[in-house]
Parts: sequence; C-alpha cells; structure tokens
Amino acid sequence: MKSLIKPLLIAVLVAALCNLLVRFVVPYTLMFLIPEGWGGSWAFWANPWVSGFIAGLVVVRLLPAQRYYVVPMLIVVFAVIIIGGYALNRCNAGQLAAINQLSEQSWSSPSYIGKPDAPTAPQEPLPPVDLTEAPGVTQEGQSYGYSCVRPGETVDYFLALQMSYGASLLGLMLALLLTHRYRRTPASRQG
Repeated sequence: MKSLIKPLLIAVLVAALCNLLVRFVVPYTLMFLIPEGWGGSWAFWANPWVSGFIAGLVVVRLLPAQRYYVVPMLIVVFAVIIIGGYALNRCNAGQLAAINQLSEQSWSSPSYIGKPDAPTAPQEPLPPVDLTEAPGVTQEGQSYGYSCVRPGETVDYFLALQMSYGASLLGLMLALLLTHRYRRTPASRQG
C-alpha cells in the first residue's frame, strides 16, 4: 500500500499541472506559435494533448520506475475532478428561476428579422429580473448568460470534460511510451 502513495501524489500533481497548462500556458503559447490562418478545431484538441504530454515528461522525471501506475490513478483523479466540478456548478433553484424568466423574456420580445420595413410597435419595458439569488447569471439588455450547469446540460458537461481530460491522458501516455528506456546489458567483448 505504501508503494501506491507516491504514484497517487504524483497523479494529483499531474492533474494540477494539466489544469494549469490547459488554462494558462499552452493556449497562449499555441497562439504565438501558430500562424493566424492555420487556426481551427485541431488547436482546441491540441491544447489538452500538449498539456498531457508535458505532464507526462514530468512523470518520467519524478517516477521513473513506476511511471505506468500514474495512469489508472490519474483516471480516478480526473473522475473526482469532473464529479466535484459538477456538484459545485449545478444551478440552484434561484439560478434556474432567473434563467427561465430571462429565457421567457427573450423569446416573448418581438423581432422583425428579415422584415426591415415592418412597423415596430412601441414595446413596454420588460420587468427587471431579480438576480440577487442567482450568482453567475448575468443580463445585458435583451441577452443573458449563466455559468452554472442546468439539468438538461448534464450530459454535455460530462462529455466535454471527459473528452478534454481524455486528450490530456492520451498525451501523457504518449510521453510515457516515447520516453521508455530499455535497460541494456553491456555487450561482451571477445578477444
């Protein structure tokens, strides 16, 4: 059991390093290295993959003998991060009520898209939505935004994070495989 403590601690360190690299280091580095015309969806997937590869190089330095023990432990750490993030970011009742009210207001306001000559009737000002019980819900004019996870968005939340962490895990495993050192015995000389 004691032999698993060090890989577990390194897995936690690698997860923290991956999150740091994905959010702050790799996106800006890719932005400077890649020409503007080459951007695309591949850059989105390159971000977690490169972060995982860099974290894998750290694992090789810190844990040369038990490097592959980190992979299943890292899967568990990533799962805890995803489930914990979901538990912290679920919309509460106040946020859901505010989002529903803002959604109804945005759909009930008349729009004349495609009919520029249509007469516009004077609109009554919409009643303001109370956002004091809804942290993370914002309103600007007719548009609104929110930073929590609504019940209908749970599957999308889990899939997006699993794919991102999965790309980081693939980059880490590639780094572990590429840096594998074979122990060779010195060749005997015949004289």
